[in-house]
Amino acid sequence: MFVLNRQRTPARRSCARPVRGFSFIEVLVTMVLISVALIGLAGVGGRASLSEMESYQRTQASLLVQDMVDRMNANRLSGAGATATGNPTNPVVLDTCYSGQVLGTGYTGTPACAAGSATQNAQAVADLVAWNAELLGAAETTSTGRQVGAMIGAVGCIDTLDAANHIYMVSVHWQGLVATAAPTAVGACGGNPPSFGAANLHRVVTMTLQVGALL
Repeated sequence: MFVLNRQRTPARRSCARPVRGFSFIEVLVTMVLISVALIGLAGVGGRASLSEMESYQRTQASLLVQDMVDRMNANRLSGAGATATGNPTNPVVLDTCYSGQVLGTGYTGTPACAAGSATQNAQAVADLVAWNAELLGAAETTSTGRQVGAMIGAVGCIDTLDAANHIYMVSVHWQGLVATAAPTAVGACGGNPPSFGAANLHRVVTMTLQVGALL
């Protein structure tokens, strides 16, 4: 009796690698890291927005200061320097109609002028009315009519720095968004500005105008 030797075929080993997933702890750590990164990006975006707004307000204030200086200079050059005695070195319209004005936020009066000729007086009133509207943001409005073309709480002031030499200062004050160093008193109205919440939120831009002595 013959017995056949049967060779056993070795079992094939599986080539598939074991599947390994993420543990719950790894998922939580990843979510925490992503959250921290997003919070950081949000903070950077917020600071960038504040810086952009601060720059916008300062630019607008500089434009408004230059605008009033140009208006005063134009009215003075149109003959506003003449007085009843004919002295061309005394800019009576600038001294009487422009100087001492505090316009913008909180202003409820009506500009008036009766120091020079009818043309000069009308021009001075038109300048002050237009500047007051610009300080209130009339340069840009929303679809609902809200004025947004100026600074927060904008106030414009015109002061006489030196009456003898006819030196004037135009200043624009507004409320900033980030606390910085508080400005010193600027001009008669600049030393007591409207409340901006804190002194270190007070911003101001100034420019001077001197009328030359005509011989």
